[in-house]
Amino acid sequence: MSALAEMENLSKAYGSTRVLSGLSLSVEAQRNLLLTGPSGCGKSTLLRLIAGLETLDEGTICIEGNVVSEKARIVRAPHERGLAMVFQDLGLWPNLTAFQNVMLGLARVRLSRIEKLERVRAILKSCEMTSKADERPHQLSVGEQQRVAPGQSNGGAAQTLAAGRTVYRT
Repeated sequence: MSALAEMENLSKAYGSTRVLSGLSLSVEAQRNLLLTGPSGCGKSTLLRLIAGLETLDEGTICIEGNVVSEKARIVRAPHERGLAMVFQDLGLWPNLTAFQNVMLGLARVRLSRIEKLERVRAILKSCEMTSKADERPHQLSVGEQQRVAPGQSNGGAAQTLAAGRTVYRT
């Protein structure tokens, strides 16, 4: 199985506080990876680096064999990586239904309205949320909100989703 993401010798510090030092990691395609550790050990920082939301102090990050970040330089912009980051607060719009939140993720995708509607239905079906499509976030359990959020982040078009402390492959 080929590597979806490869990190080599990653280092990151915030001022004098070193969060990551010499981290190397390979994540295979179609595999789940769980990052665990105490608060402040660098889990969220690693995900932000992979997503391209922060720059490395040292090291290289490759996604599907392409360098996307290297020492102090973002080679490929976050929106060009085929990744989506679901933040721990989920970021669902409280005034929109689950269906509308997922549809919002397709706003910049070039598809016809019919294709977008079909994609939203497929996303909701894949996360077993079809019956909750017309409910607003406050009407959903936290677990149900967590199932809607990845689709909302980019309409399900990303290959990899970083959610809190977990990386998912769609």
